[in-house]
Amino acid sequence: MQTVEQRLCEFGFPGSLRDRLVAAVLNGTKTATSSLRAEWDAEGEELPLPGVRETVIDSAGRSVAIIEIVAVDVIKLADADDRLAVAEGENYTTAAGWREEHERFWRDEVLPVWPSGTPPSIDENTQVVVQWFRLADPASSLFLRPLTVVDEAEARQAHHELAENGFDFLLVERPGEAWSDYVERLEQMRHGRGLARGQVPATFLVADVNGKIVGRLSLRHELNAELAEIGGHIGYGVRPRFRRRGHATEIFRQALLIARAAGVKTALITCDENNAASRTIIEAGGGKFDRLTIDGAASPPKRRYWIST
Repeated sequence: MQTVEQRLCEFGFPGSLRDRLVAAVLNGTKTATSSLRAEWDAEGEELPLPGVRETVIDSAGRSVAIIEIVAVDVIKLADADDRLAVAEGENYTTAAGWREEHERFWRDEVLPVWPSGTPPSIDENTQVVVQWFRLADPASSLFLRPLTVVDEAEARQAHHELAENGFDFLLVERPGEAWSDYVERLEQMRHGRGLARGQVPATFLVADVNGKIVGRLSLRHELNAELAEIGGHIGYGVRPRFRRRGHATEIFRQALLIARAAGVKTALITCDENNAASRTIIEAGGGKFDRLTIDGAASPPKRRYWIST
């Protein structure tokens, strides 16, 4: 099992290439990086989890920034799109330009120094690992990460606490389902696999502060009819004893970054009309009020907001 930790991040090779990439990270234009899946396998490394923080190292070996992984995708080289090309922060405007330069780099720079075994071929079916990331605030101790098999007791306690407020902490859990199976199913849902009728691809993350689960985020990558009216793209909550510490604001801020990495350019967020705290967070974060909608006769009206990620 992979733990959420902080490790080193070295872009490219030392010299002008790394200097250029680090500068793009620092000025915010680089929010994604790509590598060959075969490199990870050859070096026996697990792919990073969302929430992992990495210390960016420059050509002189100095620590210059901290980034936080918000999403990891494995794609075919042929499936790289313009969004990825722009997010690489290297002045690419199209996937074609990105692919041409990356194929050259992998063939000329990476394959000749392949660590072990037979180097992979580079073609349209080559698997590429795409890491989406953000510049992290070193002073912020809250990060979002997936549930793990060791989180069961604390996650169920959080679910019990919030159930008293009519809020579900754990989502889509099946009666009698083993916890390890539930954790794996959440990961499959993130990739849109094994969805039940009416479900949509979604990312479920818990908010971790110094090893304690303080809240959770559910990000729907797309909307069905019900979500498009009531639920929206983003749902989050904070355990009662961890409220009034700024955690909800930070979860919401990071949620928008993760939504953008998932391809959600404009997110729908809803909250109860009488939930002043959520209204404040959403509006302070840039949410634009749309209209009120009704979620059943016994429930208060919900306020709908749209926000650019």
